[in-house]
Amino acid sequence: MADRRWRSKTSGLGDKMTENRFDFLRLAFATVVFVFHLILLAYNPSPFTDHLWAGFALLAVQGFFVISGALVYGSLQRSTSVASFVEKRVRRVYPAYLVVILLPAIFALVTTGAFSDVARYLAANLLFLNFLVPDLPGMFTYQVEPTVNGSLWTIKIEVIFYMILPLLGWVLSKSGKNVIYVMAAIYIGAEAWRTAFEWMAFAPGIDDTPYSNLCLQLSRQLPGQMSFFISGIALWKHRELIRRQWSDALALGACLLVISFSEFFEVFRAAGMALLVGAVAFAPGAKLSPAKYGDLSYGVYISHFPIIQMLVALGLFERSLAIGTLVCIALVFMASVLLWRYVERPMLSKTSQYRSHGSPSDAVDEKRSYKNGGISKSAI
Repeated sequence: MADRRWRSKTSGLGDKMTENRFDFLRLAFATVVFVFHLILLAYNPSPFTDHLWAGFALLAVQGFFVISGALVYGSLQRSTSVASFVEKRVRRVYPAYLVVILLPAIFALVTTGAFSDVARYLAANLLFLNFLVPDLPGMFTYQVEPTVNGSLWTIKIEVIFYMILPLLGWVLSKSGKNVIYVMAAIYIGAEAWRTAFEWMAFAPGIDDTPYSNLCLQLSRQLPGQMSFFISGIALWKHRELIRRQWSDALALGACLLVISFSEFFEVFRAAGMALLVGAVAFAPGAKLSPAKYGDLSYGVYISHFPIIQMLVALGLFERSLAIGTLVCIALVFMASVLLWRYVERPMLSKTSQYRSHGSPSDAVDEKRSYKNGGISKSAI
């Protein structure tokens, strides 16, 4: 018999709880990161433009972490067991990730024959340790950034969050009335980690040294990003309050986000992002959900970097920046559709809402599962 301790008290609720814009926001955030990397790798931007879009991309990644905290925690609460939760995460993340790792590796192996270098790349990247071997022999060596796929550093953070979430969920479930204090402690601890390592990275006499770069990298890993995930969990727990008072959440979130750009108040960034994401997700009006065409955000996020790199290597942007940009956009969204249709969607469980699109039989299966108190329609 399934372990019912992992079921949410809200499992089986009606569409009221699933009407949101999370899918729209994820696709928007993925597109912002795509645009940043396009400008960085192909446009030879000015320092101001580079810095501006880097800021937008950072906000987009932080928004991703908030949404992951909310939706993946909700997925855990709806799961019948830890094993069920893990299976859903593997099905959702790994198949498309495997494709974007294998394709460049196969190309490098065929063109260079450097078996040992390609093997090292595969060994590191298939385990999400992209930072250990980010390059492939003979690929993008003389470009602005030789990394094969510079977007994948966040996937490691996401996966580590998935690994610790069952334990965290158990702790939160046992905290009772003190859950808000437990979540606040996690938030403060994460910000303390991030702030301490950033201070060490930019300390006088340390800046631009290997030690400085190491500290900066550590500040961006877990637990330094945990404030965004725990804010997403808080958003999920209080989603009905956000839905009712979305305008207040929007105003407060905007204020916190603005002041977070001050060095002394950056600790409020995660809280501000969570309030803004919640306000936009649950505000009245059209839901703008792109999910009826498939969940393309993940495909856009993990495929765009190597596609940009390939077009830069071919010299397409040098011949015509406009044509290069249009071809790049077309290829990225084409790759995302193909990944979704032939890799991601077939690997999802039949109860996933995304499998129902374009498949009437799957839609019937999902509807039956939903009515019987199974995984809710917002499961990912």
